[in-house]
Amino acid sequence: MGTFYELVLIFGAVAAGGLLAERLRVPLLTVYLVTGLILGPAVSGLVAAHESFASLGSLGVSLFLFSIALGLDLRSFRNSGLPALTAGIAQIVVTAGLALAIGRIVDLQREELLLLVLALTISSTVVATKMLAERKEMDSLHGQLSIAVNILHDLLAVLVIVWFSSNSSQSEGGMAARKFLSLMVGAAVLVGGYVIGGNAVLRLLHRTLRNTELQLIVVLTLAVGYAALASALGFSREIGAFVAGLTVAASPYKESVGSRLMPLRDFLLLFFFLDVGMRIDVKGLGEMVWAVGGLSFFVLVVKPLILLIILLSLGFSLRTSFRTSIILGQVSEFALLLAGAGVTAHWVSERFMILIAGTALVTLLLSPLLIWNMDALFPWVVPIFGRWGRREERVLQPLEEERCKPPDVICFGAGRYGFHLLRCLRDRGCSVLAVDFDPEVLRKCHNESIPAIYGDVDDEGLFDRLPLGEAKWVVCTIPSVEVARKIVSALKIREWHGHIAVTVLEEEHETALEKIGAHVILRPDLDGAELAAEALNDAADIRFWLPGWPVGFREVRFSAESCFVGRPLREVPVRSETGAIIVAISRGGRVIFDPPPETQLFPHDRVLLMGREEELERAEKLLQVRSEGGEPQHFEVARYKVTPHARVANKSLAESDFRNVFGVTVVGIERGGERIVAPRAQEILLPSDVIVVIGPRDRVIALPQKDAFFPVVA
Repeated sequence: MGTFYELVLIFGAVAAGGLLAERLRVPLLTVYLVTGLILGPAVSGLVAAHESFASLGSLGVSLFLFSIALGLDLRSFRNSGLPALTAGIAQIVVTAGLALAIGRIVDLQREELLLLVLALTISSTVVATKMLAERKEMDSLHGQLSIAVNILHDLLAVLVIVWFSSNSSQSEGGMAARKFLSLMVGAAVLVGGYVIGGNAVLRLLHRTLRNTELQLIVVLTLAVGYAALASALGFSREIGAFVAGLTVAASPYKESVGSRLMPLRDFLLLFFFLDVGMRIDVKGLGEMVWAVGGLSFFVLVVKPLILLIILLSLGFSLRTSFRTSIILGQVSEFALLLAGAGVTAHWVSERFMILIAGTALVTLLLSPLLIWNMDALFPWVVPIFGRWGRREERVLQPLEEERCKPPDVICFGAGRYGFHLLRCLRDRGCSVLAVDFDPEVLRKCHNESIPAIYGDVDDEGLFDRLPLGEAKWVVCTIPSVEVARKIVSALKIREWHGHIAVTVLEEEHETALEKIGAHVILRPDLDGAELAAEALNDAADIRFWLPGWPVGFREVRFSAESCFVGRPLREVPVRSETGAIIVAISRGGRVIFDPPPETQLFPHDRVLLMGREEELERAEKLLQVRSEGGEPQHFEVARYKVTPHARVANKSLAESDFRNVFGVTVVGIERGGERIVAPRAQEILLPSDVIVVIGPRDRVIALPQKDAFFPVVA
């Protein structure tokens, strides 16, 4: 069979297997391995091993290292905090120690021992990010922890590549000196590459900005050029490609470059994994089935267990620790890359490569299934580690502001959206309480003087400990339908009668949550888009410059707390006290130019000011002065029985002028078994009718004093 027809067969098999893998949520690289194994000489022999496959695969590996450097984002540690860094390092040390002991027992060579430690220690970035994205948990605490630990794993893999590179071309004599020299040269190349990336590479990429095809060719030239240079210096080609990725990562074009390079990288990696699969000896794999099973058990069970214990020791909840550890329970693609490259460079034996490939195949097949069903597996670990999780709760309890007044609003989730919502509510005079299970988020709230306690909605006792008695709102800012359902259900069971607001990202979930009892649906994406649309289509469009005139323009968003809310412009002393002029007001997508004095100001209006810089500063401060306002007005709903002696008896609502006389509104009438909703003005009130009224609390309470009404207890 010719090469062209072999490629047709390979692509057809990969496409069919990929469709099945997508349904089973299995990574595509397992399909590549299995395809190479089945079509290769070891099983069917339909496709012969080609040197061109190995060459294309080697290029794919170089581009993979290039993209790893390109997407290396150390801000993950800032997002997840010092505990994530501590957990990652501790997991690497403990797991590597156990793997080293296993390698010593089976008496492996030095390179094989190091590669075994790497394979059993680090996890797959591809699997973790793919599964987190499918579960919509990239921004969750366990998602951030998983990403941060994976970054550490990638850095460890790069160090191992450097180590292999520094030893690949050295003899035993003077090895220590040469190793030190090679590491120094490598450090110099890294620093030099980073400096170049900030200068020449930046200018080169900028010149190709309008021609995306040419930009891709330039980036590929950089990647393979650095790889060739590293090979000439005695390093592996992969480490050279990694340095090239660092140079481009220093430019503002790394996102666009990475998105265009990814399809080509994945296509070339297909040939690498095909080549690895073709090299697997089925007979040899059968002889090592127990070894593969033992290593797979270590990766799928022991490694997650190590990370679980470490995270619990650092103060994370049992559920967060369990989810993070399950997500990291597989062999990394780095191990396969190094094993394949190691066979080519004669660092490791074919037999060892088969062992690593078999372990990778098993863990990459099973790990996604475990991740997808980890919520169903969680109850199995609660009896073993549940007491530890409850102890952790007491450790975090001092973060609670015990002396704060009862909250008006209890907010589940104090991440980015929740934190800003809590701060805005606090600034408006509401007493708030945050509930979260992320220690870093709790500390952030504590530093901002926002009362916060540790809590997990899966803890059945949490709602009994919350101060629900005085709370008017319970808000869930976590965009999870399942979490929202649990909160609504728990509040219903406790017969709590306040209001519930939940957050969703998809419109189809709104109706379902409203049916089970959610009163308000929050849509951060939609609300943010509407505000952005207003900002892009408002009074700021009329800004202009007057040559030679020392004036400027400034747009001020009118706060709901301003003391000028609801007042006409004639009562707002902007010009008299600051010297600035209100040129226009933007409201709800409409612009009022040169607004007349009777124009009222409303919350979220965008006011365009004109004046000198110092005048604009004074005007902005004036418009943001908060209202002293006093106590907010409270509304009440109550039921009263109309007695025969009431003045309104046998009169219509219009005839008795009920609304103006009593200052409240009749919203319902109970008459026998009938309920009249929103009664008309002509509706006659009969003796023994039960009326449902709504209005200011003082007026509702005073209703029996003004006429013969008898309170009815619900």
